[in-house]
This record gives sequence, C-alpha cells and structure tokens, in this order.
Amino acid sequence: MKPIKILVFAAIASIFSCTVVVAATTQMSAFMKKTYHVTNSAFAVGQSSTMEKLFREDSYKGKLADKILISLAANEFEGSQIVIIPLGKDLKNVKVDVSDLVRIGGGESIRSKDILISPVGYVETTQPRYQVDRIGWWPDPLLPNKPFDVKTKHIQPVWITVHAVPGTKAGDYKGYVTVSAAGNIPVRIPICVKVWTFEIPREHHLRTMFNFSEGVVEGYYGTLLSSDQRRVWYKWIIDHRISPVALYPQNELYTSRRHYGDYWPPDMVPMKEQLLPRGDDIKYACDLGADSYNVGTHFQGPYIWSPGYVSELTTHLKELQERAVKEGWTDKAILYSFDEPPATDEWGERIQTRLADLRRAAPNFKTLVAFNTGTDGLKVFDKYAGDMVDIWCPISGQISDDPAFHEALKATGKEIWWYICCAPGPPYPTVALIESRGIESRLLPWMNWKYDVKGLLYHNLNWWVCNIKTYAKPWPESPWLTQQLVPQDNLPGWNGDGYLMYPGPNVTPLSSIRLENLRDGIEDYEYFYMLKKLVDSAKKRGIQDTKIEYAQKLLVMDESIAVNHRQHTIDPAVILKRRSNIAEAIEQLKSL
Repeated sequence: MKPIKILVFAAIASIFSCTVVVAATTQMSAFMKKTYHVTNSAFAVGQSSTMEKLFREDSYKGKLADKILISLAANEFEGSQIVIIPLGKDLKNVKVDVSDLVRIGGGESIRSKDILISPVGYVETTQPRYQVDRIGWWPDPLLPNKPFDVKTKHIQPVWITVHAVPGTKAGDYKGYVTVSAAGNIPVRIPICVKVWTFEIPREHHLRTMFNFSEGVVEGYYGTLLSSDQRRVWYKWIIDHRISPVALYPQNELYTSRRHYGDYWPPDMVPMKEQLLPRGDDIKYACDLGADSYNVGTHFQGPYIWSPGYVSELTTHLKELQERAVKEGWTDKAILYSFDEPPATDEWGERIQTRLADLRRAAPNFKTLVAFNTGTDGLKVFDKYAGDMVDIWCPISGQISDDPAFHEALKATGKEIWWYICCAPGPPYPTVALIESRGIESRLLPWMNWKYDVKGLLYHNLNWWVCNIKTYAKPWPESPWLTQQLVPQDNLPGWNGDGYLMYPGPNVTPLSSIRLENLRDGIEDYEYFYMLKKLVDSAKKRGIQDTKIEYAQKLLVMDESIAVNHRQHTIDPAVILKRRSNIAEAIEQLKSL
C-alpha cells in the first residue's frame, strides 16, 4: 500500500510547507514555447488544486498548465486554480477570460456566464494567540474578475469555478481559458469538464445554520437593506449550500445603528422588529433550498428573564409556527435556545424552564443546545432538560477526542450536530482560521459523514465590525483587519474567525477560499449521501453484486483519509480520487 501524507498535531509547525519541486524560469519559458508556441513570453501559467493556498511572494512550486481538468455533477460547483507567473518583468493589465464550454458530440454548452473567474486576494494577518509559522499576507478573499498587475517577484493565483446548472446534460465539455497581458501574445489553455450522469439534489442533506448578520452589512455600507437587496445575499449564501440564519438577533440592533447609533436593549424594542428572520424571508430561503432556519433567540442575556419578554416571544413563536405549518417548513425550523451555557445545576434549571416555555409556544419546532463542556455538560443538561432537547450541538473536536462522550451523545437518541468557532484550530478541520489549509475546510463535511453528525453550526459569516468605518475608504482601498473578535483577556484574537465572506462592490458579497472549499466539501457529502441511498436500495431489493460491496467500502472514511480530527490527509489528490470513485460508483449503481 502506498504511504499517505498524514497531518499529525506534532508536525503543526510545518503544516504549511510546500512539497513540490521548484520549476526554473528557463524551464517555464521552454514549456510555454513547446506547449503554446509562444516565444519570449513574459509569463507562464501554472495549475494547482483549489485546496492549495499559494502565497504571492513565494516562488511558484507546482506544475505548469497544459490543460485544466474538472469533473462535477449537474447542479454542482467545482473549480481549479491557475497561477500567473511573471518571467523576469512586471506584468500589466493581465486579463483572464473563458469561452463557452461545448459538449463533445452534441450542441449543448456550459455558458461562460456560469463560469466564475476570481483572482485571489490577500489580507495581512497579525500575530494571533495561537502558533503560526507565517504572519503577513495570506490568500483568502476571492475578488471580482477585472484586469490586474503582477509584480515580477510575485505570483497571482486565479480561481476558475464551473457551475453545471440543474439539468446539464452528462458528457465531456471543452473550451478555452485565455490569459493575456499588455504587450504579450495571449495564451489559450484548454479546459475540459466532465459532467457525471447524476445531479446533486437541491435539498441539503448536511444541515447547516450559519449566522448572517444583516446589521453588519447595513453598518458597513451605511444603508438599510431593502427586501430585494437582502434576498440577493440570501440567495448567494444558499447557493453555497449554507442556510443563512439570525443566531443572535439582539446584535442586529447594535451593529446596524438603527436606533440613533446607540444600543437599545431588546426589551425596549418591539418583538417583530427585533426578532429575525421575517416569515416572508424564511419561505423565500426554504424555497431556494435552505435546510434550516433559526426561529428564536438564545436565552443568555439578563433582559430575557423578564416575564414581558417571554410573553411577547411566546406570541411571536405561536404566530410563526402557524405560518410554518401552513407553508410546509416546520421541519426546517430550529430554536437555537442556548449558547455555551455553564455546566451547573443552576443553568440546568434555567434551560429546563425556558425550554418548557418554548415547547408550550411552538411544540413543532426543534430545540438545539450548543455547549462546549463535553461529558459534564451533557450530564447536567440531559438531567434537567433532556426530554425537551431535540439536537445536541457540542464543539466539533470533542466528539473525536472523546469517544465515550460521542457514545453518550448517541445514547440519548437525539440528533447530533457540532459547531466550530475559534477553536478547535489546525490540524482540526475548520473554516474559522485564515491560517488553516484549504483542504481542512473541504474535509470538515467529510468528518460530519465519518462521525454521523447531521449538522454544522458556525457563529458568523460576516462579522466585520472592526472594519466598519475604521478607515476613510473601504476595503480593498484600505487595509482589512483580520481579527474581528476582540477577546476580553487582552490577548491577541483569531485571524479570520467570524467571517467567511467579504464586502463586495455595490452592496454585494465576495467569497473566500475557506467558504468555497467548504461548499465543495458539502457537495462531496451529497455524493456520500447519494451513494448510500443507492446501496441501501439495492440491498433492500435483494441485489447481490460486487459493485455494491465496493460501494460500501467507499462510504467508509478509512485511515487513508482520516484517522480522526487531528490525523488526516493533507493531499488534495486523495480527496479528489475518492470523490471520483464515488461518482463512478453512483453511475454504476444507478443501472442496477
């Protein structure tokens, strides 16, 4: 058996080291001349996995691009990364364009408007509270496609993301990516896309709840969002297979500066204005495919213990449940009831009291408790309120680090999710930190599959509060502050925690390397889900075939991919190979 590259916690100091061989400038020039018949080229073009993070000051280490290969299902996004490499002088007015991709043997095409070209942006990190081997310019935002310059000692990665829209016909599609720079002959690189014979379902089978703060958007841009603007953001997030929710609706009032620029305690603001989401928005999001929606608020604030607040909340939830039943999204409604409560009897009693209030108001809505106290917390919360909790949501690393805790969770018979935040950091798969490997964001949903964890919760998609009116000009004309959460212990914070998207032009979102890799991992989860469904169907029908046995092996997250959260592959080729094998197995089992 071939050895695999495994990331071990003891090796964290070198987790960002490169493993490929440097190609000399003369070799790159020779490659361009041989492959593209371009002599005296001022640049070369490389190709890399989107799971690799490339630093612009580093010499390029990787293969050169003779063609771009991508495979995906219908209703899926998948990408590749090309790298613009100057050969001895600065490049000016660099442009990257893509043609329509035409299906071989048929007139269908993947239109260029469904292919997103995104130059990689860089943000400057500062010293965090955890150990890193690099501080400075890190790749993270994905920028709009417009001409750019590249300094001679820099490189410029560019993402090319193909979207096979629902109904895209299976087959092989071919087109060209064109790279040009002022004063140079353009280079056309073939792009070949294989569309599998199946389609990713619109329904999400890995459930998510990621906080989307409308108030932060309004505060950043200095304008209230219209209904149409708000839904642009909703659709964009749902297209990333994330359910946008308001986990902390009380914060919306503060960050949007809606009330005279000051913080108004929620018990002084009408419930219908305070509590997000709005019923119309829930229906809109669910119709687009959102799998979950928070319909309440967590009960940590002292004002929330007032009888008037509970009474008004109860009325609100009753009205919302009536609408949910009528419109058919009751199964997607979740009450995010408590957020990291202490594991004490006092808090156990509080949870018991408040969940009883919620049950009386909206018995059809599921309740979720997020906690980070492991076995101790589970014992207390299950003792006092276990019969009223539908979803346990511990922090992610505790499930793999403590098998006994995982077994205790399963023994309750309740649904299990997990959440991520500033912890756990690398080598645990995470999207929270800019310094994490790209592959770790993609692996996170694979870990959900490995441990049979049905949902993923993250505290914020766009917590940009430290960048609101910090400078006279907005980013990217001014620096981006990478640490958005300000700790109370006067120690440094976390680079990237609290945001997976960036503010784009004209009140629109921009994505990040972390978010795109997460979406890819969630789509990979759908591959696992679809294959298991086919295996179960074949077994139920009594079909015996070696293809079924092989498919069952593919569904197991063996040690070639992950031993646990801390020990997992860092090789993108391993992930892509398993994904391709699963796709082939889906196609084979569909014919049984």
